Amino acid sequence: MSSALGESVGAAATGGNRSPAEPSATEPLFRTAVGSTLWGKALELSAQILLVAAVPRVLGPADYGVFALALTVVSVSSLSMALGGPTLMSRFIPAVSPGEREAVARTLLVRLARWRGLFLCAMVICAITLAAAAPSTFPPVIVLLAVAALVLDVGATLAFQAMLALQRATAWSFRFGVQNTITVAAALTGYGIAGVEGAVAGLAVASGAVFAWGALLARRPLVTARSGAPLPPGVLRFGAVHAVGNLFEQFTYRGAVVAVAILAGSSVETGFAALAVGIAMAGAYVIWQLFTAQLPGLVAATRDEPDTSLAERSLRHLGALSLAGAFALAAVGVCLIPLVAPVVFGDQFEGAVPAMAIALAMLPLAPLSALSTQTAALRLRPELRVFATGAGVSAFAVTAVLAVPHWEATGGAVALLAGAAVSVSVSRLMFPEVIDRRLLAAALSGSALLLGLAAVTGAV
Repeated sequence: MSSALGESVGAAATGGNRSPAEPSATEPLFRTAVGSTLWGKALELSAQILLVAAVPRVLGPADYGVFALALTVVSVSSLSMALGGPTLMSRFIPAVSPGEREAVARTLLVRLARWRGLFLCAMVICAITLAAAAPSTFPPVIVLLAVAALVLDVGATLAFQAMLALQRATAWSFRFGVQNTITVAAALTGYGIAGVEGAVAGLAVASGAVFAWGALLARRPLVTARSGAPLPPGVLRFGAVHAVGNLFEQFTYRGAVVAVAILAGSSVETGFAALAVGIAMAGAYVIWQLFTAQLPGLVAATRDEPDTSLAERSLRHLGALSLAGAFALAAVGVCLIPLVAPVVFGDQFEGAVPAMAIALAMLPLAPLSALSTQTAALRLRPELRVFATGAGVSAFAVTAVLAVPHWEATGGAVALLAGAAVSVSVSRLMFPEVIDRRLLAAALSGSALLLGLAAVTGAV
């Protein structure tokens, strides 16, 4: 692992065959974009720790399972309606001339809002139908609160994606940290007042607060922009195809909670799976969003250059560095989980330790997933990413069907790891110039070493 990882870091940091003395036009952008994001990600990681530590301990496994399932449904549904998410805005808006960016952003935002409005209407109708037809399985109060949180979250996402595309990354970087902090406070307060329904209401409170903040920030640059600006060619096709890849990826990384809820039929095991996935995703999202924050600057700097190799070199650099950091973070987590989990989460969550350790083994794969996403965006080839994420979700689904009925939450974590490993392996075939053999070997070896470490420490 150390040899492969060292070679990958060295090759990426020097830009392949480039002389160390040769400057890269994108390196200042790399430092600026990543640096402006780190404080926001630090807040987000702190809030995620509270979300996966304080909330489960207070709610207990069964009620936390209900809360986490609602949170997962809101998160995955919001992302599935993103029509390409922040990557769409970040890839196309900075590519137009500076004087036209706000006008084009306004046009694209209006078009995306219409599409998401249609999807929201369909989902609201489905949710109400399920609650009316099977109230014991889909409690109406829980369903309505989750729907309210989803509607507000979609609105907030639109506003902050526009800010990112206009290269105002600070607000976007802090969005999830602020939202998760409010979620923790509102969920714990709500649980004390109204039980699990109050906790789920905390999701709507947090989404509403962030929506109000995002609308206030986006109002000035977008309302004053001229209307009717033409959209860049191919933007909607890119968004639609990229959204499919996003949906596949999110189902691979978040679907373990839903799979355990359906195949294991236990709210306690669902809570265990949600805790394991939440811990792993706290680290993965920090990595993914570092890449996303870098994209607008790379596009703006190279918008007149048909060759994307310089920007891809900067992405490889970030990929190698984040892979090393992800492995180190996950190794510490795997070693500490058997000792810390009963203290932090309570003895009632001791059964979640194997799932948590296995889920953490996914972290070294997250940088390669981000590399695939941003390379597909730079090259305007989102269909290649769909192949990779489609293979991943297929591997996840097959593994979940086989593993979850026998191993419950631990089986869900195994399915998550299998899906992620297959996805990044296929990404290597799609983007061999960016995800080279050494980088893939380092990521897969890192995951294998983490599993071995988990066995040695007694986590699994």
